[in-house]
Parts: sequence; structure tokens; C-alpha cells
Amino acid sequence: MILLKANEKLKAVFQKIIKTMGENVQWDGIFLINNNDLILLGKVRSLFFNFDNKRAYSNIIDIIVNEDDVLLITENELLENTLNMTLYTFGKWGGIKGLRVEKDYDQLNKLLQYILQDIHIEAALTRDNLRFYRNNVLFTYEDVIQIILEPNKTDEDKEEEKQEEELIKQEEESNYSLGLWHKMVWKSSRLSFDKGDITEEDKVKSRLGNDFYMVNYKCPFCTEKLYMVVFPIEKEFRIETDEGGVYLARAYTCRECHSFFTPKPQKLISEQEVYQLILEEDSIAYDDYLELLGKQGRKTSNCNFNEYEEDYKNKKNKPMNTNDASELEELCDDIDSMSQEELDELINKVEAGFYPEEEVTKYYSPIESRLKEKALPSESNTNSKNNKKDNLNSENKKEKSEHKKVNIKSNKNSSANESVLEKGSSLKKEIRRGDDFDRTYSEQEITAKNREREKRNQDKSVNQEKKTGTTSVLVNLKDLVSSLLRGENQKFDETIEKLSTGQLSELKALIQSETKLEEEEKRGRLHTIDRYLYKENEKRVLEKAVASKDKNYNQILSVIEEVKSEKLADSIKESVLNSLRQLLEKAAKKELAQLISQVPEHVSKRQYEQFQDRLEAYKEVDLRTFKRLLEDKWEDAQKQEIAAFMKRENPRNRKAYLDVSQKLKEQGFEEQNVAPVFEKLHQKVYDMDVAALKRICNEPADLTFEEGIKAYEEILLGEYLPELKEDILGQLDKRLTKLKSDECEQLVSKLSKELIELIQDESRIYFYQARKMMRGNPSDDVSIIIHNALKTYAAGREKYEYPIVICDTSYARNGESGFILTPNHIYYKALMSGGVIDVMNVEQIYARTGLIGKGIYVNHKGSKTKISNALHSKQLKEIAKVLDAFLSYLQEKPESRNISYLAKEVHPVKCCYRCGYVYKEGSVCPKCGSKMNG
Repeated sequence: MILLKANEKLKAVFQKIIKTMGENVQWDGIFLINNNDLILLGKVRSLFFNFDNKRAYSNIIDIIVNEDDVLLITENELLENTLNMTLYTFGKWGGIKGLRVEKDYDQLNKLLQYILQDIHIEAALTRDNLRFYRNNVLFTYEDVIQIILEPNKTDEDKEEEKQEEELIKQEEESNYSLGLWHKMVWKSSRLSFDKGDITEEDKVKSRLGNDFYMVNYKCPFCTEKLYMVVFPIEKEFRIETDEGGVYLARAYTCRECHSFFTPKPQKLISEQEVYQLILEEDSIAYDDYLELLGKQGRKTSNCNFNEYEEDYKNKKNKPMNTNDASELEELCDDIDSMSQEELDELINKVEAGFYPEEEVTKYYSPIESRLKEKALPSESNTNSKNNKKDNLNSENKKEKSEHKKVNIKSNKNSSANESVLEKGSSLKKEIRRGDDFDRTYSEQEITAKNREREKRNQDKSVNQEKKTGTTSVLVNLKDLVSSLLRGENQKFDETIEKLSTGQLSELKALIQSETKLEEEEKRGRLHTIDRYLYKENEKRVLEKAVASKDKNYNQILSVIEEVKSEKLADSIKESVLNSLRQLLEKAAKKELAQLISQVPEHVSKRQYEQFQDRLEAYKEVDLRTFKRLLEDKWEDAQKQEIAAFMKRENPRNRKAYLDVSQKLKEQGFEEQNVAPVFEKLHQKVYDMDVAALKRICNEPADLTFEEGIKAYEEILLGEYLPELKEDILGQLDKRLTKLKSDECEQLVSKLSKELIELIQDESRIYFYQARKMMRGNPSDDVSIIIHNALKTYAAGREKYEYPIVICDTSYARNGESGFILTPNHIYYKALMSGGVIDVMNVEQIYARTGLIGKGIYVNHKGSKTKISNALHSKQLKEIAKVLDAFLSYLQEKPESRNISYLAKEVHPVKCCYRCGYVYKEGSVCPKCGSKMNG
């Protein structure tokens, strides 16, 4: 379990996601990563993202967080991206409402791969789950986060860790591959080993592990530095050579070309007479043998040379000379009289570990002084140059540091100025908001204004007019217009103040229709009337607003609509509307609170929907709080109903758990309410299936090929959760494919090295490229020929039986006839014949080059079969010889590689998968170090 405190950037992103999903989660900014779950811890409910079953849901989790255990996320781009990949993943799965990811799965996998490439993690996103792998080993999301959180290391630590990771990687890969088989016989050779400079620091930094340490000899093949291991006196390591058994005092290795070297008896490696063992590209066999030698070797001294087995055993019966320290002391006493040849031999013996390290440190000084005598002048010059260079670099660094400080100061000033501008802008906004507020009339202001108008117009009431009075006023209005024509303006001004709204409208119509009035005067009088009409309108609207104080929501809403249609000054209208909106919101809250209180405790779905519809009627106000209250009551009712349902059903076994899950789906409960129950039921089935699968296949990486096939078939026919079944079958298939494809690649490499020069003039022999063919359907000509051949006459091969070499003898050059060699069979097809030959039944492969019967033949169990007749290579006989030797190698495959041996679960007497060595104790072969024999 990992606890992380989000930085501001991550907080903003995930708070937005919580809001988008509409989850009631009060996140406090803490991530909890457990197995394949990313959990956003909340005060009550927490938000879960599960990469195994692609579910995103909220739930209550009971956990006490110790602040000391929480790691604060600082500037860590890789960690931020790995947490953010949750959004891409669940967005693609549709688990985050409102977030849509357009990229397809291939594009997303490339993106995830790019994010995790620095930690060598491979992400595999499918429609069902998200998996993480390193070197084909399954990792959890928690493992990935833990790798990212590892503390920063020094360059030395990183280099050492890199080498250790390489070793671990190769060791893990060994779980997926048996590799090729090897006789483990060292062969005689004459090789020249150049020397290079090496410091004590290099020896410490460039450690190979397994007690091998770097020496200054270079590999004769790739010129990389060699590593040496020394075996203690009387614990020398026995090897088989082409000259018989030899006991090693020391051995050398090159990790680049997977080669081992050791001097012949009574020789130093500088004398060029050596034995070599080359394991080619078989890194697994190399690592195992390296570890085997390292377990028996030490970083020690041994004053003895390598010795033949017979001499070693005879020597054991005699007193041995182990006084290597006194020998070195005597040699150093005579250092001044030594020739260059004697001095070189002494140096070679010192470097080969003939003398103890503490004695070498003590007596090596005079030897070193002698060697450096000639190098001193040039070295002095070099040091002088280096000192000047260091001083120059120091000055440059100082200058850069000062420049950096100036930039930082400048940036700070810029930031301060920007802050002041932002504050000024914010202040202006506040001032504007204040102005708007002042223009809004309160209820008290409206009332005071009305009283003032009433007082001024108390003698001007026109509400008591009767019908006859109206006629009289109408006549007076005409007289009023006539007075304007006579120039009696004072009368007009005095009378207009006493008119009602209706009378003002009638007067306006009379003036508009009067043709004798000057246009300019007409416009002025109409403007005056409009001004009075606005005042009367304003008065009426204000009275309506005041009267709305005790009205309900719908009545106030109706008044608001009326006010919107009135002809008023914008400032007046907006002020009145603001007051009415406040009244509307107050009335709505009161009515909504009463509505929510009417929701019954055991509300049904129909009732819930009815209450939802009633809430929607209040669309002019913010309904989020009341909707949440209604949803809470609905959720509580559903949870009670679900609890009662589960109590009635009371499931006890796997089938019952699945049946109850199906029944729950049919009940129509809301997803968020039933999800926790589904999760518990799913977890119970999940745990039962995991236990059952572990009984069949606890660890796919530990299975042999035959065990893997058996487990695969059993799981395929069994009933398990789809995600578990697909995952374990995928792992098994990956394991079996890896075993056989690796073997195929190694066999192809071995055969191609021996055959490639012989087929340069023959373009009809093709080597199978396992990885390329497994990636899909390559469209190049060679791949098409290979595909046609496999489909035409090798369709019956076993699932994990991959070809090594394909020979196309078809007239159309389309691969439909010829022969295919696999580790187990030869498949062939000619015009009139075809069939399969078991590799173990082959007695000889040979070629005929005459005019009649030209081709390649196979003798098997007393029969003779022609498998090729269209090859025109001049090297046909040599090709047949190489194939014959390779078939012999395939037949030398140890008994442990046979199906009958693989099918056995227990082996009292073990036969090594790699070298065929037979032994009883332990699971590691004592001859080659193979660990695949358990």
C-alpha cells in the first residue's frame, strides 16, 4: 500500500474528474495505491479506479491514515503521468462520464509505453483490463508506482544497479526458456590477448558479480575487457576439455560474446595457449555457468597454474607449496636485476591472482615505480594541461552561476510586477460589482418612493370617475388640445399632472391626430405625455413588486414575466426584476424544502421519478442541493431494499454468488447503489477462482512445456471468471510460446552460421524468423513463401512446433513444395509424394549431384526419401553435410528434453535439460549450472 499527497496540478485534474463524474466524494488530496487499485481517499466516500475489472465507483473505506506514511508528490513528471494515465484508461473504457478518448487501443498502448519506457515497464491496455509487464513478468500498478518512487542514486549506484538489473533480467528470462543444449567441453585454441589500462576505480565500478572482477586483458573477438575469477588452493574447479579433465586455478570471461577462456596447464593467458568455451547467443546458459563458476571461485589468490586432472591428483598426495607471499617478497628484492621479460612475467602473474592482494599492495610499489620511470615526463605534461583545463572549467562554472542568479532576480521582479497588475485588475472588478449593487432598489426604497408620489398626487385621484364623468373628461381633453392651439400652454401643463394613465393615452392619441399643431410642438407635447406615462407605469410596477412579497413561486414568476414586458427605463426594470428574483428564490426554497419533507422513507422508483418531475418545475432556481437530498433518500431506500434482498437469498457458494448477481441486475437498482454488493460478490467468486487456478498452475514461469500444455487444457475447459481465465491462459500461452520460439531462434542461429556461406548462390533456402512471423501477417515475398509452405504441407504440426529452415522447390517459387525442418520433424512435399519424418528416426542426410537423381536424400529406418530435387547450388553436398551434422545435434538432445521425461512430475535421478549430465542432489546442474532441472 502506497500513500501519496497530490500536488496542486494533480489536485486540480482529479477534482475536475470527481465533479465530472458527479460523485459525492470530498477528496482530501491523498492517493492510496493498493495492488491494482487507485483510490482517491475522501472524508466519507472514496473514489476507486480498478485496473483489473475496469470499474470506477465510489464506496466507503475504513482506513486510518498516518501522516508520516504519506509521501508528498513534488516535481516528478513520470509519477504525474503514471497517475494521469488513469484518465486515458478509464476514459477509453467509458468509466468517466463526460470524458471521451478518441485514440484507439494501439495508439493508447504506444502512449503508455512512451510514458513508462524509462523504467522498462510495458503496459498492455485491452478492452477488459490494464496489465503491466517487465521482462514478461506481471507487475501490479502498485509495483509500478513503487519503482518510480525509488530514491535517486549516484552515478556509481546507477551503473551498479544497471548491471544487476541486466543479471536479474537475464535470470528472469531463464524462467521462460530452456535454451539450447551444450556438451560443455572446452576446446583448445591459440588466441592473442591484448592488454589495456585499468584503474582500481574501474575494477570497482565495472563489477560483473559472482566474484568475477575486471582485468586488463581484452577479448580476442570483441576487444572488450575480460573478467577473471580465481579458485582457492585445493578447491580448483574441474572442467572437461578436448584433451581430458583439467582443474582450473583461474578462468576468464567476456560478457559481450558469452565466451570463457583459461590458460592451458603451466601457462599464463599471455602465452596464448588456451582452452575456450563459447556459448554464442545463449545468454541463459552463459549466466548459469558464470554463476556456477562464481559460487566456487573467490576474489582471492592462487599461486598454482591450471593442471591436468592426472597431475592434479598426483600433486594432492604431495605437500603443496602455498608460500606465495614469500616468493613475491624474494622477487621484489631482486627487482632491479630483472630483465624486461622477467618483469612482464611477474606483472602477468600478479594480475592473474597468483599472490594475495595484501601482499601485492605491500610489494607492488617497486614494480610500479620501475614501470612508470619512462612515463613520468609525459605524465607531468598531461597533469599540467589538466590543471589548466580544471581552472578554466571552474571559472566558466562561476560565471554561469552568477548569470543564473541575475536571471532568477529578474524573474522575481517580473513576477512581483505581474502580481501588482493582477491585484489592480481584481480591485476594479470589485468596484464595478459595488456600482451594480447600488443601482438595485430595496423594498424600503420602493415603499418610500410610493409614499412620496401618493402625497404629491393625493388631490389628483381619478379612480372615482363614473361613466358620465369620463365623457366630461373626454370633452375636457379636446378642450385641452384646443387650448394648445390657442397658445394656452400653462393650462395644459397644470391639467396634465391630474390625468390618469388612460386619460394620458387618450390625450396622446388626440395630439397625434391633430393636424393644426406644429410638428416641433407636437413632438414636445408627446414627449411630456410619455414621461408622465413612464412615471405612472413605474408606480404601478413598483406596487406589483411590493404586493408579491407573500405570493408563491408561480405567482412571483408570473409577475416577473409581466415586468419584463413593461416599458420602463432599463435601470428601473432591472432593479425591480432583481428584487423579484430574490423573492422568487426565497419562495422556491421554502416550497422545495416542504416538497423534500414529503418524500416517504421507502420511496419507490415511480415516486422518485414523480418527485424528480416536480423538482424540475422550479427550473428558474438552482436545484442541485434539493436533487442531492432527493437522491440521498432514494439511495437509502434502495440500500435497505438491497440489504433485505441479500438477507433473503443468503448465498453460500460460487454458483449462488453468480445467481444472486444476475438476480440483482434484473431488479433494476441504480448502478451506484448496487455496485458495492456486486463488488463483494465478485470478490468472493474471484478469490475462489484464484485459489482453484493456483492449485492447477501456481506459477506459470515454473512450468515445463508439458506441464504448461496440461494446465492450459484443464483451465480452458473449466468455469472461471473471464478476466482470470483469459489472464492465466494468456500467461500460459506466453510461457509456452516463449519456450519454443526461443529454442527455434537459437537453433536457427546455430544452423545459419554453418550454412549461410554455402547457400549464397541458392536463393530458395529460408530461415524462419519466429518473432517476425508471430507479430502478424508480413507481406514480403519470403514471409509469403514460408506461410504457404506451412499451410500446404506442414499444417499438421504441433501448436508450438516452429520451423528452423524452409527449402522451396516449387516450380512457381510459391512455397507449395519442398521441405521444412523443425526440432522434431522433417515435413516434405514433391510432385508425387509427401509426408513427415521423425527427426529421431533419421540415420543420414546426403546429396546426389549426378544428372539422374540429383537432390537431397534422407535415410530413415531402412527407407530412403528424396526431400529436394530443385536445388542448383554448387555446394549441394556441403549443404547436405551441414544438415546431417545438425540433425545429429538435434538427436543429441538430452533425454530430459523428451516428452516422456517432461511429463514426469518427479525425477529421482535428474538429467540436465542443457548438457545431459545425470545427478541426484539439488536442482542446479553441477556441470553447467542450469536451474531448469527441478
